[in-house]
Amino acid sequence: MKPTLTSPIWSWMTLLLALVFIGWALWLIFTAHSLHQEVVRGFSWGHQLHKVERCLRNLEKGLPPPSDDIGSNPAPGNWKQLIEDADAEIRSLVLALNADPAVKGYAARITKAVRKLEAMQPEIEQVRDIGPARRRLVSEFRSELNEALDESENAILAIQLHQEALATALVGKWRALTMLVMVACVLAIFVALLSNTHLQEIAERSVVEERLKKYRDQLEELVEERTLEVARANEQLKEELSRRQLAENALRLSESRYRLISELTSDYIYSVRIEADGRLVTEWVTEAFQRTTGYTVEEVNALGGWLALIHPDDMPLAENFGRTLSARLASSLEYRIRTKQGLTRWLGDFARPEWDATEGRVVRVLGAVQDITERKLAEHALQKAHGELEQRVTERTTELVQANESLQREIAERRRAEDDLRRAELKYRSIFENAVEGIYQTTPDGRFLAANPALARMWGYSSPAELLSTLIDVEHQIYVDPQQRSIFKRVIEEQGYIQGFEYQTYRTDGAVIWVSEHAHVVRDAQGEVLYYEGTIQDITERKRAEEALRASEAKYRSLIENLEQCIFLKDRELRFITANPPFCALAGRTENELIGKTDRDLFPPELAARFAEVDQLVLRDGKPIDTEEVVSEHGNTKQFRAVRSPVRDANGQVAGVLGIFWDVTEQKALEAQLRQSQKMEAIGRLAGGVAHDFNNLLTIILGNLSLTLSSLPEGSEMRESLAIAEQAAVRAAELTRQLLGFSRRAILRTELFSLNLAVHETLNILRRTIDPRIAIEVRTEEHLWPVRADRAQIGQVLMNLCLNARDAMPSGGRLILETSNVTLDEDYVRWHLGSRKGDFVRLRVQDTGHGIAPEVRAQIFEPFFTTKAPGKGTGLGLAMVFGIVKQHQGWIDCNSEVGAGAVFDIYIPRDNGEVESSAQTSNVNGAQGGQETILLVDDEEQIRSLGMLALQRYGYRVLLAEDGLQAIDTYLRQKGRIHLIVLDLTMPHLSGRDTLAELVKYDPHVPVLISSGYSAESLTPAESDHILGFVGKPYRPEELASAVRAAIDQARERRLQHAAPI
Repeated sequence: MKPTLTSPIWSWMTLLLALVFIGWALWLIFTAHSLHQEVVRGFSWGHQLHKVERCLRNLEKGLPPPSDDIGSNPAPGNWKQLIEDADAEIRSLVLALNADPAVKGYAARITKAVRKLEAMQPEIEQVRDIGPARRRLVSEFRSELNEALDESENAILAIQLHQEALATALVGKWRALTMLVMVACVLAIFVALLSNTHLQEIAERSVVEERLKKYRDQLEELVEERTLEVARANEQLKEELSRRQLAENALRLSESRYRLISELTSDYIYSVRIEADGRLVTEWVTEAFQRTTGYTVEEVNALGGWLALIHPDDMPLAENFGRTLSARLASSLEYRIRTKQGLTRWLGDFARPEWDATEGRVVRVLGAVQDITERKLAEHALQKAHGELEQRVTERTTELVQANESLQREIAERRRAEDDLRRAELKYRSIFENAVEGIYQTTPDGRFLAANPALARMWGYSSPAELLSTLIDVEHQIYVDPQQRSIFKRVIEEQGYIQGFEYQTYRTDGAVIWVSEHAHVVRDAQGEVLYYEGTIQDITERKRAEEALRASEAKYRSLIENLEQCIFLKDRELRFITANPPFCALAGRTENELIGKTDRDLFPPELAARFAEVDQLVLRDGKPIDTEEVVSEHGNTKQFRAVRSPVRDANGQVAGVLGIFWDVTEQKALEAQLRQSQKMEAIGRLAGGVAHDFNNLLTIILGNLSLTLSSLPEGSEMRESLAIAEQAAVRAAELTRQLLGFSRRAILRTELFSLNLAVHETLNILRRTIDPRIAIEVRTEEHLWPVRADRAQIGQVLMNLCLNARDAMPSGGRLILETSNVTLDEDYVRWHLGSRKGDFVRLRVQDTGHGIAPEVRAQIFEPFFTTKAPGKGTGLGLAMVFGIVKQHQGWIDCNSEVGAGAVFDIYIPRDNGEVESSAQTSNVNGAQGGQETILLVDDEEQIRSLGMLALQRYGYRVLLAEDGLQAIDTYLRQKGRIHLIVLDLTMPHLSGRDTLAELVKYDPHVPVLISSGYSAESLTPAESDHILGFVGKPYRPEELASAVRAAIDQARERRLQHAAPI
């Protein structure tokens, strides 16, 4: 049966044919869509690469990446994800375009760029993390990125062109088959209408068309964006090329300008290459080098380099200059060179080294050199002028000093001279005191251009301005004799200068004065006179003095001859020209016999040689010399001070030596006394400090020994050993007391009495103990002035001196004890260091023993110094005598010579006051106790513990304080319950005196017992009013208890007196 259009078989065939055409059409549509989508992907990848470029720009500038590029944080993971996404895009593109070999090549190039970017991932991370290396790494990565960008852009452009060609071919095929497809579609639609499936095909086609349109729009946007970016890049490139062209033009102009400057200037610039073997090769130098040195660069290199030109004396400087440059330090140097013409020139060289990090050394030196010859010559001339000026000033000053000393001696020795001589001396002094010169500048016709204040004062003007405005006609206003002005102008115009021109001038008050003028002419470059300048000195007094000196020449010579000092004058051959009588007497010659003689003719050879040596120094240096000479004659040694000064002739040359010397033996002795006094004072302070510390230690030792002995039963084996230790401690306390006596810190109990009483008391003891071969003479003044002193201490002083006198007369002799009233004046004080004016009682102890050598006499008052054999003395006897006398505001003198005995004079000041009683410690025998409260204040913990234990044994209640602040606090808190304060005077932070002053503020009747190793004499009367007693260290417990009991009883009596009705 033949099929028909309406038969089932035809229907299925028609439907199958329609499906074939529809499938072909859909393949064409999807092929175009796929190609379009891959091209879009290629543009998307290129867009991503440009995002990477923008991120790198921000990294290079130290800024964060753009917020729309690779996320907000360019972490390593973002970079890696970017590369992986890009690689996936490229692989899909290659697969989609696999059919075309050309497209596969372009895709391979993009893949290569992606792999290169992926390989640079570690450097990208380093760019983020390393700050100092950012620019170098970014620069390296940018080069790689640019290469990747170029590869990707070229590939994308080729793919775009391939896609456009393929699209065109597809469009042609589309048009050819349009009708067929349309027919197929009509058939398909017809069949679909029959089979109810055509709606689904229409919907699918609409979706495909919509996607094609969307992809076309995206492609156009990407092309437009890329075109804009290329345009902007072209504009930036044009601007960069323009700026580079301007910079190159400026560089060429600058190079031309500086080359012209270097050729015109006398300075030159150089570049020297340093070879590996140390050779210096001049690379280039400006033309000024040849003008300065006379050599070309080739000639210098042939000579061996620039070191061959340097002056031999400056070679060490040049070598050091090279070492400094080798150390990579810029440096400068001034040195001399020898030019090709044989001249010496000074150069100033500033150089900077160029370091090569690859070779690790300086490979080049760049420098600039300046010719400083003229400056050096000017400096040398200035130094020479400065030296000449200093010499003139020194010479002038020496003349003034010599003349001033001579005038002062004349005034001092001629006090009873006549009135005429006194006026002459005043004028002579005025010459030197007012020798101030005026300075001026004037025109040749006499109009002043400038004047200093000295010149104005000289002529009576109040200021230089008044002189300049008032003084118009010099010839008639100034000169007494106008002809002198004509003479002045004629001489200065002929010679160009004038020296020492003397004439009379008027002052503004009409007075006439003499002046001496020095002037010269100042001319311009053409030789025309600009002005005169010079100095004017008022010599009126000199003129008058010349007359007075001529009239008083005989008097002046008489003055020199009657001076006590020895004066002489020698010529350049050191022969005596004149000498005054004292010098003639010393030399044993008359003046006539001295003239023409030398020191060798008058003095021993050794002494004459020393004198001649000093004189030669004066002649050579032209300066005064002050020396001291020791001369021994007939066993006597004397010390002289000599001052020698140069004597100059009219030309300023040294023509001789003027000398003056005098005996300074007594002055040196006084200086030795001063040094000895200062030494004794220092030793005294040291001894006092040591004694104070020893007293604290001995208080602890004696106190604990006494407490231990009192606690031991009779017959104990320990008592004997402890008793021996106690005796040794008592002996140590005695030595400490002697040290305190030397340091003037012993405890004094003064009273008003006569030293005659102390002499007789000592005499009664001496008669029983002294050798009967020694005769004792007593010479006491009947009406001897009273003194305020400690009788026991004065007696000890006398006993020590008498026992020393006894030891000095082992074979017998005479011992003289003498008292007298003396009044000392200024003359005595001047020659006895440490003494003072006023009324004193002198106590003299004199013996006829073997005497004391001078070297021993200088040390006899030092503690522990003795000339006795070991074990025969402690050396503290005279030291204690010295300290006790000083503590009594007196002093002691010792005069002795070997073999002539010794004399000790003690001076105690006279006292006319009433008798005053000092605080005394109570009797220690049978010390009584009590139940009162005692505040014990001491900075030594062991003394506080000892005192508390001792007082508690006597029944007292004891409170302790380690310093003044704690004592004040305790007394205020326990006020009304403390019956006595035992206060140490010497404490750190707040001393005992300051603590007492603070306690008195709170309680005017505060009861205080002083405990110290020093004397209580240093307390003021106001402070003593509050003190109930004094217990000296070291003390035993019973002594402390006795003093405490006495003080408490005295405080009770005072309270009763204050409470009694008036």
